[in-house]
Amino acid sequence: MKNISENMAKTKKSFMTQSNSTRGLTASRSKLGALFFMAGLVCVVFCQIMVTPKSVSLKTNFSATSNDSSIKLISQSPFVNPGQIFNLSIQVDTSTPLSNLVVELTTYMKLSSRSSFDQSITNPYGVVSSTGGMAVGQYLVGQSSPAAINFSVNLLAPGLPTPTTQALPSEIPVELGVGCQYSTCPGIYPLKVSLLDPVTRVQIYSMVTHIVLAPPDSPPTRLGISLVMPLLNQGSSPSSSLNEADINSAIGELDEVAADFSTPITFTIDPSTLVELSNDKSKSAITLLNDLKFIGSNSLHPFVEEPFSNINISSLANSALEQDVENQYLSGSVTLKSILGLKSLIPAYVGTDDLSLKGVSKLVSFGISTLLLPSSSLRPSNLRSTATQPFGLSNLANSSSPICLPLDQGLSQDLMNSDPVLGAETFIGEASQVFFDAPNSSYVRSLSVLIPPSISSKATVIKNLLSGIANNPLLEGVTLASSATSPQGVLYNPSTRELVPSSSPPLISSESFTNFDTARSQLNAASSAYGAIFENGQYLGPNAVELNSALGDLYQAEALITEPGPSFSNYLSSATSPFKQIQSEISLSPNPNITLTSPTGKIPITVIASPNSPILNLELVVSSNGLTFHSPTTVTLTLDKAQNTVFFTVTARARGSVPLTVSVKSPDGSVILMRDQLTVHSTAISSVGVLLSLGAALLVLWWWFRTARAKWISHRGKHSKKKVAIDGQ
Repeated sequence: MKNISENMAKTKKSFMTQSNSTRGLTASRSKLGALFFMAGLVCVVFCQIMVTPKSVSLKTNFSATSNDSSIKLISQSPFVNPGQIFNLSIQVDTSTPLSNLVVELTTYMKLSSRSSFDQSITNPYGVVSSTGGMAVGQYLVGQSSPAAINFSVNLLAPGLPTPTTQALPSEIPVELGVGCQYSTCPGIYPLKVSLLDPVTRVQIYSMVTHIVLAPPDSPPTRLGISLVMPLLNQGSSPSSSLNEADINSAIGELDEVAADFSTPITFTIDPSTLVELSNDKSKSAITLLNDLKFIGSNSLHPFVEEPFSNINISSLANSALEQDVENQYLSGSVTLKSILGLKSLIPAYVGTDDLSLKGVSKLVSFGISTLLLPSSSLRPSNLRSTATQPFGLSNLANSSSPICLPLDQGLSQDLMNSDPVLGAETFIGEASQVFFDAPNSSYVRSLSVLIPPSISSKATVIKNLLSGIANNPLLEGVTLASSATSPQGVLYNPSTRELVPSSSPPLISSESFTNFDTARSQLNAASSAYGAIFENGQYLGPNAVELNSALGDLYQAEALITEPGPSFSNYLSSATSPFKQIQSEISLSPNPNITLTSPTGKIPITVIASPNSPILNLELVVSSNGLTFHSPTTVTLTLDKAQNTVFFTVTARARGSVPLTVSVKSPDGSVILMRDQLTVHSTAISSVGVLLSLGAALLVLWWWFRTARAKWISHRGKHSKKKVAIDGQ
C-alpha cells in the first residue's frame, strides 16, 4: 500500500509540474501580450486546417478501432463557468495492460456554427492544446478492465480566472488551453480523448465530447428545449405485443423522469398499447400503469392526443375512410383519459412521417392545432441559423393554418449514439451551440425534439439529458404548449413555410377497402342489434365492453389497410366477433314446412333466441312469389324471450307448395344476419280458383251448346232441301 501511495504521489507530482509549467507559460504570454499569443494561435490553427480534410461525415462517434479498445463516457460537467474546473470521467475497456495505459486529451478551436459542431463529432480540426501521451497506470491500481479514469481539467486562456478548486486524489489534474481571450471565451469546444499505443504512441481509439463554456453573466433568455418522449413504442406494426422487457424498460425511464420532476416532458403513447397494458395483470404491468397515472398528474408532463392505432392519416384522408381519422382520434382520447385519469390532452400531431396537405386539413378540422413536423417534409428555408420559432403553412388552402414547429432531427440523432451518456452530452453541446447562434436574443427561442423510441439504454439517456438541461444556464426545459405559443422571431425565422411531402401516401386497394367496409358494417349491425350507440369514436350502452373490444380490433386493422397481410385479416375477423355471436344465438323454428288449409290464412314465423342471449333488436323480412301478403312483409322484432313468433296473413295463389324466404336483418335492414327458405303447402282451393273453374265450365258448356246447335241447324237444312226435291218430282 505504501508503494502504491508513493507511486500515485509521484505521478500526480509529475502532472502538477506539467501544470505549473503551463501556468507559467500562460503568465509569460500574458506579459508579452495576448495579441502575440492569438496571432501565433491563429497561425497554428490555419496550418492545422490546411492539412486536415474538412469532409462532413455522418453523425457517428469517431473511433479508430484497434487493439480491442474502447472508450465510454461515464460523466462530465454539463457546462463550466470561467474559472471552474471541467470534470471528466471515462471508462476504458482495452486488452492493453492497465499499467501501460496511455491517454491523451486534446482541445480544439471554439466552434462557430452548428455545421462546424456536426463536423467536430467525427472530425474535429484546429488543435489548440494537448496533454500529449499521459501514462495513467498509477491511477488505475487495483482496477481491472473496463477501468474508470477521472480527469480534473483546468481551462487556460488569457484573462480567464484561475480555479481555486483542487483536484481530488482520485482525479488526474490536467491543464488545457482553449484558444480565446476572456471576453470571447464563452462557446463550445471539442475535446478528444484518445488511447495511444504505449510503445508507438499512435492513436488506437478516440472519443469526442464537448466543453460548454458559459458566459460569466446570465443571458437575457435561455434556449427552450421541448422534449417529446414516446412510451411503449412498438414500431410501425400494430400487430406486435408488449413483453416484459418493454414494460420494465418503460418503468426505468419513468423512474428517471420522476427523479427530476421539474423538467417538462411531453409524452406520447399509443392508446391501443395502453389498452393492452391495462388488460395485463402482471405485477410489472400494474406498476407501469400506476407510474403513468402518477406522471400524468403533473402539469409539466402532459400527454398528446393520439389516434387509437398507428394509422396513416394521409392515406385515410385521401380515401372514402376520411371520417375514420376523426373517429380514431376521438376513440384514442377517450381511451387515454379513462385509463390514465387525465383531464386534458395536448391537441398536437407529432410527425415522424410525411403528412399531406389533405391530412393536415383533416386534423385541423377536428381541433388538432399544433403540428410537429420533420424537416424532411418541409421545403428548405433560407435561414442561416437553426429555426427556433413557430410557423404557419403557406400552401394550406384553409386560412386557419395550425401552429407548426420543426422537429430538430439533428438533436434526436445525437441520442442514437451507442454510448448513451456521450449521446446525451452531445445533445447538450449541440443545443448549447444553437444558443450561441444568438446568445443575446431578447425573444423566446425553443427547439422541439422527439426522443427516438429505439435508442439503447433509454433510461440512462433520459437521466443525463434531464440533468444536463436542468443544470445548464444556457438551456431550459419548456412544455410543448409554451413552444407553440412563443412569439415569432422577427430576425431569424419566416412566418410561414411550405409543406412538401417527399412521397405520396400509400394507396388503399379496392379489395382491402371492401373487406374492411364489410367488417365495419357487420360490427355496426351488431351494435344496433344490441341497442348501443356510437359516440366519440366508441360504443356506449348495452354490451359496450364487447363492442369496443371489437372496435379496437377494427381500428388496428385500419392501421394495416395499406399493407394488408395475415394480421389485417386476423383483426378483421376479431372485429366481426359480436356479429358472429349474434348469428350463433338466433335461429328459426325447426319445422321448415307450413300448411294452409284454407285459401287465406296466417303463417307463423318463429325466431328462437338462445337462453343466454341479451335482448336483440332485429328486422324480420319475408317474401314469396306464390303468396299474396295482406300484412307488411317487414317487421321490427325484439327478441326478449326464447321464442318470438310473428304472424303474416297471406293468400295462396295456387294449390300446392310454394317457397317462402325469411331473412333476419339488422334494425336498419342493411346487413343480413340470417336467411332461410321455408315451404308453404296449400291444400284448399281458393275462391279465385273456384271462380276460374266455374268460368271454364260455363265456357265449355257454351262452346258445346253453340257447336251442337250449329250441327242441328246444318242437318235440318239438308233435310228440308231433300224434301223439296222429292215433292217437285
